[in-house]
Amino acid sequence: MADLDELVPAVVPRLLGALLDGPPSQVHGGYASSAWLVGVEGVPLLVKVSHAGAPVDKAVAASSALRLAATTSAPVPREVFFDPECGQLLGRVVRILTWLDGEVARDRLDQQGAEGFFTELGSVVASLHQARCDAFTTRLGGAPAFDTWAEFVRHRSDQIRERVRRTGAIATDQLETALSRALAVAIEVSPVVEPRLAHRDLHLDNVLVTSSGHVAGVLDLDGAGAWDPAVDLVKLRAQVFPHHPGSEQWFTRGYASTSCGLPEQLDRRVAVVEVLELTNAVANAGLHHNDVMVEVNRRRLTEVLSSPW
Repeated sequence: MADLDELVPAVVPRLLGALLDGPPSQVHGGYASSAWLVGVEGVPLLVKVSHAGAPVDKAVAASSALRLAATTSAPVPREVFFDPECGQLLGRVVRILTWLDGEVARDRLDQQGAEGFFTELGSVVASLHQARCDAFTTRLGGAPAFDTWAEFVRHRSDQIRERVRRTGAIATDQLETALSRALAVAIEVSPVVEPRLAHRDLHLDNVLVTSSGHVAGVLDLDGAGAWDPAVDLVKLRAQVFPHHPGSEQWFTRGYASTSCGLPEQLDRRVAVVEVLELTNAVANAGLHHNDVMVEVNRRRLTEVLSSPW
């Protein structure tokens, strides 16, 4: 049986109905797929082929998220082809996306241009959050779906309890305190929370920047869901803002400058999603025996719980 390196240059022209400009170049595809950069009539495209056994439902949700994101003004890749079970490529999930030029922001960003970058990033994320969803779901188009934020938080809390129970990574009393507090606040803020497209993995590795310091693209919406959009501040606050003085203020200013403005009761809403995401991150790290990330997320959770909200 031919391998993907042999199949991709032969199959992709048939999928797109056009000849390639030259041989594909393999590029980093992430932990769940292999990827190639191809040119078609002068247009660079990214071909992503999943690893064997990759879940189809997640790929379908990721495709839905990317198509919804493309309806906004946020700079995201456009999906030009999707087949969840491509028979010509070993039955794998195949996605072909437009290629965005730029450098990973974590590698390129310097303090001199940070104010402009973070201000622009705030407005870009606000644009992404203007994409409305029908109900709250962990993944777009997935089940179960919930009409209110409070219902979703209650369901998500039950899922997290079970994951943490399997690892013992958080003491039961601390977990119950955290989840109960989050649910109580979620019930209070629920009337002002609408289901919007949320990236859920927003940090500098998933943002591209131009040579002049502008935001070139937002990548990797594979884990996006219909959440309270406040969730996109979780990783920024934990992994980005502390390392770039002034960045949270600049980001907030950029977000607030858009037509949607800042979400109501933002700080309380961020606290709720921080509890959900951090407890879930501790559980996931525990399941993968990643003691470092267990400790990092557990420490951040303690900080959140010690703050008034």
